[in-house]
Amino acid sequence: MKIILILLVALTLPLQSYADQGDLSLDFLHKESLNHANSGDTGAMLDVFHQLYSGKGAKVNHRTALNYVQKAANENNIEALKYLHRMYVIGFKDRSSIYGGSWLIEKNETTAKKIMQKTISIANSQVQTDVESNLFLANAYNKGSEGLIEADPFLSFEYYERAFKLAEQQANDGNNKSKLTLAEMYMRGNSYLLQDKDKAWTILSSFDEHSNLRAMEQYLNAVKGGWISGNPFYRYAKDTGKTDIERWKALATRLANAGHYESQLQLGTEIIGYGNDGDCKSNDCLQQGLGFLLKAVEQYKRDDSTLEYISEIYAKIGNYNATWEYLLQAIEVSPHPNHYRQNRQVVTILNLFSGRIDYSYGEELSAGLHLYYKGLSNHEKSLIRERLNKVKEQLQYQQSYFKGDDEDIIKTRGYIINYLTN
Repeated sequence: MKIILILLVALTLPLQSYADQGDLSLDFLHKESLNHANSGDTGAMLDVFHQLYSGKGAKVNHRTALNYVQKAANENNIEALKYLHRMYVIGFKDRSSIYGGSWLIEKNETTAKKIMQKTISIANSQVQTDVESNLFLANAYNKGSEGLIEADPFLSFEYYERAFKLAEQQANDGNNKSKLTLAEMYMRGNSYLLQDKDKAWTILSSFDEHSNLRAMEQYLNAVKGGWISGNPFYRYAKDTGKTDIERWKALATRLANAGHYESQLQLGTEIIGYGNDGDCKSNDCLQQGLGFLLKAVEQYKRDDSTLEYISEIYAKIGNYNATWEYLLQAIEVSPHPNHYRQNRQVVTILNLFSGRIDYSYGEELSAGLHLYYKGLSNHEKSLIRERLNKVKEQLQYQQSYFKGDDEDIIKTRGYIINYLTN
C-alpha cells in the first residue's frame, strides 16, 4: 500500500552518539532502542516502530510496531500522535506477510479528529520547552487544521519564532537534536526565519561521528545519497559543490567499519559505481566495493535491490555461481518490497534460462550465465526451479490482488506464472 509507505519516509533514527556506542550495526541499534523504549524513552519507541515495520535489525512485525507508536502517543510524543492521526486518516494494514493481512487500524475520521485535537492540546502545553510542539503548531496555524485550527499567519509566525529561539538556545547548551533541527529550519526557512542555506550547511558540516548519528546520515546522504533520500541538504550540496569527498569517504569508512548499514551501502556503490558505470574495472576494486555491500545485506536481507546489484557484480568478476545465488535471493525476499521489481527479476532469470539477452547483464554476460546454467547437473537445475516455484505463490497473489496494475505488468506476470506452472 503505497500511501502507508509515505507515512514512513521521515524515518526517525537512533540519536545516540557514535563515540558512546562503537557498534552501529542494525542489530545493536535495535537492541539499544528497545532498552531505551522499555525505560520510557518515547523517541526510542518510534525507533522501534520503524525497525519492526521495515525489518531493519528486527523481524518484520507490524502489529507489534503499532503498539510502540501507541505507547509513545500515550506518553504525549508529538511525532507519535501525528503518526497515529495519519493512520486513522488512511488506515494501517498488516503487511508482514505476502498477503494483504488484516486492518490493524481502519479509517475513522472521527477518531482521527479526536487525536488531532489531543495533539493540539498537548503541543500547547509544551510550547515553553519543546521545539517540535512549536513547529507543529506553527505549521497548523500556517494552513489551518481540520476545522480545529483556523489559519492565522500571525500566530504561525509566533510559534516559528519560539521554535527557532528554543532550538538555538538548546543547541548552544549542547543539545545535538536541537542543533540538527536548527540546521533544517535554516535550510527551509519560514515566515519568521529567512532561508539561509549557507548557514544550514555550516551547521550540518560541524557535526562529527562523536555527536549525532542522524546528522551524520543527513550529511552523508547530502554528499552522495541523492535526492531520492528526501534530504533537504542534497540539492544545495549538489548546486554549490560544497562537498568534501575526502571527508565523506573517511567518515563513511569509519561508520561502515562500526557496522553502519547505510554507510556500507554508500561505500560499496561509490567504490564500484552504481550500475557498473564507474571507474572500477579491476577485480580488486570490485571485490573491495563488494565487501561493503555483502556486509550490508548480511544485516538486512530484505534489500532485494542490493542483492540484485551484488549478483551483477559477481557476473563481472566471473563468479557465475554467486551470480545465480544472489539473483535468486533477490526474488525470494518475502514479503517483497516491490512486486514490479520482483516480476522483472524473475523475467531476468527466465531470460537467462532461455539464452535471451537480459539488459541487466548485457550480451556477453547473459551468454555466459546461460552457458553456466546449461552446464549444471539436472539436480542443480531442479533446485533452482524449486526456488522459483516457491516464488510463484507470491506472483499468483499479486495477480489476483493488484487488479489496477499496468496491463503490461499483468500480462508479463501471467506469462511468468504459466511458465512456472508448465
